[in-house]
Amino acid sequence: MNPKLEARETEKYGKGVFMKNNKKPIMGDMVNSKICLECKRCCIFDDKDSYLAPHLSIKESKLIRRYFLEKEEDFYKIKLEKYKKNKKLLRCSFLREANHRCLIYEKRPMECRIWPFVIGKGKNKGSVYLYVVNSDWCPAVIKNKLKSGDAAESVFKFIKVSGFLDEIKRGERYIWPPEDYYIKIKKLI
Repeated sequence: MNPKLEARETEKYGKGVFMKNNKKPIMGDMVNSKICLECKRCCIFDDKDSYLAPHLSIKESKLIRRYFLEKEEDFYKIKLEKYKKNKKLLRCSFLREANHRCLIYEKRPMECRIWPFVIGKGKNKGSVYLYVVNSDWCPAVIKNKLKSGDAAESVFKFIKVSGFLDEIKRGERYIWPPEDYYIKIKKLI
């Protein structure tokens, strides 16, 4: 991409999307970006999976202008747009189609930061677990051995240190319903 164009996009979206500054991430990337850029499955949805668009906490939803969000129940999720390369698909509003990169990567929501890990409900009422999606949804699960203890423990520590777990306990964060393609890692609540 043209560096001047990229700078304009960063200016337009980086400052135009967020209401105020966000802290830098305290956890490194769980997945090698090379794997992600080769795969290009995340951030793109078909109609039946559009409900999987990232949901924001109450706090995060105050940082992003409402234009980029869509209300769902008590939470906001990122608005999806038609994918120009394939009109049958939808994409995250912040996905740059030309190179499959995120326009708000440094300030992306928590759900995006921990992907392919997911915070989901357990089968017992009130239980919440850390899951990882299966390799059908994210090939990096196999390539990076994300089911291993080190990766899961790193995500769990991040969830605790970042305040994510406290938001879950206070009901300020969307908790995903149980899905067949989740692999249970650790009980959070």
